[in-house]
Amino acid sequence: IRYPREGQVIGGGDLLISGLIRPVNDSPVIVECTAKDGRLVAVGQVSVAPPSGPLSHTPFLLDIPYTVDGPTPVRLSFRQEGSRIPGTLALTSLLIVLEP
Repeated sequence: IRYPREGQVIGGGDLLISGLIRPVNDSPVIVECTAKDGRLVAVGQVSVAPPSGPLSHTPFLLDIPYTVDGPTPVRLSFRQEGSRIPGTLALTSLLIVLEP
């Protein structure tokens, strides 16, 4: 993940995410912001093609709207589900803070 960085404070109601992905299948990557109390603050998904040519990962850009009442620490997670066998095949996350 290129943006945001671990621990970064984001404000304005839109979370812009950029980075590189190496998908494990053709399922979309699910992106979630989960507050400490388990509440989902933002949810989105991005579909990316497998890397081609000299690239080992595929670049992506995603903008997810969110609503919070005050500074809210969240776990920003990225996961990809299995297409043939149910369940999470790949998962990574980082902590950020969302502000109104």
